[in-house]
Amino acid sequence: MERDVVCGMEVDKSSKYKSTVNGKNYYFCSAGCKDKFDANPIKYTR
Repeated sequence: MERDVVCGMEVDKSSKYKSTVNGKNYYFCSAGCKDKFDANPIKYTR
């Protein structure tokens, strides 16, 4: 399991909502959280 860095929910690595930044995969619970992350990944990866 991974933690959605936007909302904090536990997310399985099989989630269809995923982004990769600097070689690291980030998993999301929903399209909304993925969209927020993709709009400003630095906010969530520091």
